[in-house]
Amino acid sequence: MDGLLHQPANWERVQIMMRDFVRYPGIQEYWGFRRHWFPADMQKILDTLIQEAGKAAPSLYPVPSA
Repeated sequence: MDGLLHQPANWERVQIMMRDFVRYPGIQEYWGFRRHWFPADMQKILDTLIQEAGKAAPSLYPVPSA
């Protein structure tokens, strides 16, 4: 398993999932309380993803249109 995330295709998939998760307000709130648990490089990655996500609605479980 060591080094799996260093493979570009795997890291790209993880980023796609993370981009979607960080759109949820609850995840953003959790991150505000717990970011200090993570190393600085991970904090920077998630802070950037959250900033890029802004207030966009999550797409993982979209609300069906009526």
